[in-house]
Amino acid sequence: MSLWSEALAVRLNNLRISLYKGRRGFSVVGCAVTILVSFWLYRVIQTPHVRPPEVDLSEVHQEVARGITEATKVVYDRPESGLAWGHLGMTLWAHEYANEALLCFEQAEILSASEVRWPYFRGLILTHRDRHQAAMAFAVAAMREPKNPLPLFKLCETLLEIDELEQAREQLERLLSHTPNNARTWLLAAYLADRQGQLTEAIDHARQALRLAPDHVRVISLLARLLARDGRRDDAALLNTRLKDQEGLVDIWPDPLSAELTSFRLDPYWNAFSAKRLIERGDSQLGIALLQQLVEQFPDEPAIRAQLVRTLLQRGMVREAKACLNESTDTSSFELRQLRATTHLLIEEWSEAEKIYRDLVMMKPDSPSLLSEFAFCLRQLDRSDEALTPAQRAVHLAPDQASFRVELVEILIELNRLREARQELIAVEKIDATETRIDRLRKAIENTSTN
Repeated sequence: MSLWSEALAVRLNNLRISLYKGRRGFSVVGCAVTILVSFWLYRVIQTPHVRPPEVDLSEVHQEVARGITEATKVVYDRPESGLAWGHLGMTLWAHEYANEALLCFEQAEILSASEVRWPYFRGLILTHRDRHQAAMAFAVAAMREPKNPLPLFKLCETLLEIDELEQAREQLERLLSHTPNNARTWLLAAYLADRQGQLTEAIDHARQALRLAPDHVRVISLLARLLARDGRRDDAALLNTRLKDQEGLVDIWPDPLSAELTSFRLDPYWNAFSAKRLIERGDSQLGIALLQQLVEQFPDEPAIRAQLVRTLLQRGMVREAKACLNESTDTSSFELRQLRATTHLLIEEWSEAEKIYRDLVMMKPDSPSLLSEFAFCLRQLDRSDEALTPAQRAVHLAPDQASFRVELVEILIELNRLREARQELIAVEKIDATETRIDRLRKAIENTSTN
């Protein structure tokens, strides 16, 4: 490296340090120019020595290992391609190799001077490590796509987090001019006003955000806190009641740039977890579609198929669940066999269910849920005398489970063992007085005793 290059590098580093310390004049353009010049210097000096990061793939899913290996090979074949480095970074980051992904995004950012994703992703990773560096990365991203509000949102949020309020105000003015009808913009305005001690303005901005995003948790939460501090506790209490309910509320902002990362996630179990979260948030149709896609991609992964079947059964889609089970060639998965038995019960295929339950109970004789379901199945086949033993065993193993005792009461009534049925029913009332079947069972005992 020449003396000129060394001197320039030192001066640029000192400039970045001064920006970190909060000196005035932190602007998107100035920061971005500094970073881009630094990257240019870095590219001139270091690029020939940059190699793709090495990752231990010995304990990851085979699809993950294959994907990372292939993406790495592309980088070796085309080391001058910013897209190749970026795709490797996305593949690594999607599987939680953040350090290695950061290196790839740095190189991709150098080689792709107009691409917004690489500095944006770098900023997201750095947010959890060094917010000053994250702010600089978001500034570069904002310069590369001035009309894209996402980098500006993240830049403004990060500046607020590091107490650079004046610089945050400058970015907020840009947001207000570009996206005046965006709830996230007004939420940031409320945060800034609150940080500056302007409570009335903060409440006004938060109300505007609420009008634009009435179901967003962060908007409701902030407005509730501001109103409580302003002495309007009744209004705050109404908002807090909504927060406790949570039904229909959302807690994230749309991020089309980061959404692309999901397509790089090759681990089927991670995607299955994502499907579970979608379903829990109320996006059942999207979650089920994702699970169905995963089952098609990985037909030999029994846990994913079981998750799909459980989800379908929980939503009353019994025929679809049965079809999914019939497509499986796995005969060793205990969970899939249990779900087959449950599905047979739900569509009243008692004999088919009995065969499976009999095998399952032999494999797990101490499972109270299996024993109780087996007893129910036998009772539907008019074999209450055979159902008595597994039902009693289930109650013995889980004495505080009201539903198991209810099943036993049903069997005792059918066997005309009414004294025992009354005793078990008393136990049910003690365990759960709200059990809806108590009155019906009491009437059934009375009717049987009078006949």
